[in-house]
Amino acid sequence: MAKLVEVVLEELYAETGGFGSDDYVDVSGGLRGVTYNKVLMTGGAVTAVEMARHDVFTFPEGPLRLFRGGATPVDAGMRIALSVGENLDPSEPKYFGYFLDFGGELFAEDIAPLSLGESFGTISSADVTQPGLARHQDVTFAHEGAGIAVQARFRLAVVHYF
Repeated sequence: MAKLVEVVLEELYAETGGFGSDDYVDVSGGLRGVTYNKVLMTGGAVTAVEMARHDVFTFPEGPLRLFRGGATPVDAGMRIALSVGENLDPSEPKYFGYFLDFGGELFAEDIAPLSLGESFGTISSADVTQPGLARHQDVTFAHEGAGIAVQARFRLAVVHYF
């Protein structure tokens, strides 16, 4: 059994802003969802095996201007299947991941892109169970040296089971 989970980037929020005295920062990059399973290998080691990868938001219109202390609505997303049960046995067939990472890498745009780093939130299939009941989670991207921090707010919800 599996479930279809909707992952939506609701907004980007500039906690601190730009370069010098600017009250904004232009942000680009790519945000995605990646499902994976943990598999028990010979010798007892557990490794992650990627099952699926889908873009959530890739800044199709170019960088977004985020103003210091303000949220910019995005409302972009995708749907991805998650397994209902976790199974570490490597001999069992697996069609969907049990874990979901969501996030990616963001850049502050100035003369040259400045990486705000890669950052991800993680849930297991057990963290989202009721259709229509959304869970919100923020993922923070930051470059301390430049004084820039941006939060991405994600909404995760089960659409239906199949």
